[in-house]
Formats: sequence, C-alpha cells, structure tokens
Amino acid sequence: MAARAYGGYLGMNDAISAAEEKWRKAAHLASDYRQELALMAVLRAHTIMDRDRLVSFQSVYRLLAFTDALPMVHESLRDGDHSRSVSFGAKTARDNFIAAYQQIDWKEFGQIQRFRNEALAHATWEELKLRVTYGALERLVRIECELLHQLNLLYRDSAEHIERHLNDARHTSAEFWTAAINSEASGDLDW
Repeated sequence: MAARAYGGYLGMNDAISAAEEKWRKAAHLASDYRQELALMAVLRAHTIMDRDRLVSFQSVYRLLAFTDALPMVHESLRDGDHSRSVSFGAKTARDNFIAAYQQIDWKEFGQIQRFRNEALAHATWEELKLRVTYGALERLVRIECELLHQLNLLYRDSAEHIERHLNDARHTSAEFWTAAINSEASGDLDW
C-alpha cells in the first residue's frame, strides 16, 4: 500500500510539474491530495518495518538471517501448492531479501519513525518536508517493494514485481490529474 500511495504522489507531482498554469483549482487540488498521499506513504512504509509488530520486514529479516531458516520455511509450506518453488528458488530469494534489507538507511528510517511517532497526528506539509525528504521516503518504499517481491518469490514460482504497483499508480495518477488540469485550462471543466 505504501507503493500505491507513493506512486499516486509521484503521478500528481508529474502532472503538476507538466502544467503550464500550476495553481489553477485542479492543480491546487492535486497538490493537496499529493500531500495526503505522501503522509499515507510515510505511515504505511513505517508500519511494515515496525519491529514491534508481530509481522514486519524486520521480523522476517531476523528469521531469514538464520542459516537454518530455509528448511523451516520449506517445512511450513511443504503441504501447500508451493513446495517446488520453495525448494528451488528459496536460497536466491532469501539472499536477495537480505541484500535489499541491508540497503536500508537506518538514519533515514529513524527520521521517518520520529516523524510518525511524534508529529503525524498534528503534521503539516512543512513539517514533513523538514523531517523526511522525498528521496528518503522513495528509497524506503522502493526497498520495501523489493523485499516484498523477494518474499513472494520465496514461495511462488514467479511473481510480478511489486514496484509495478507503484509505477501503475504513478501513471494512472499522472494521466488523471493531467487531464483534469488541462480540462480546466481549456475551459472544459465546470466547477
């Protein structure tokens, strides 16, 4: 869900950036929604990483970091339909998951966590920009897409990359908001 929220944010940003008149009603509305989607992405990206949750990327990392984790995963999925792919693809998916996890910038994540814990309920857009950079949020969301992709590969023969959801949301959002902004600029949008 963080991927879709951040993809929507990026698409709105693309539409606003491409608009000749940036502060007509439609562009202004897109800017407001874009801020909300960035905040949603912060919340969702943090939630899936939260080590205090029963299931999180941190808890999965701790499990997969054990050398004997793969037989345990294989055993738990053995009775399902996915035992073949677990046997053949698990080590690569596990290694790729660990490599992606190790790319997380924990200082940046700490800023996202502090923002989520201390300011999210009363957050303003200005506070978000001061505490969390778009680059940090995008890096975390894209790493989480890779982590989820590798987990899907751990128990499926194949899986579409989760980053596709981010890209699809970006494309759909950009198309919609570009059409709305252009319709308003041409006088076709009746408010």
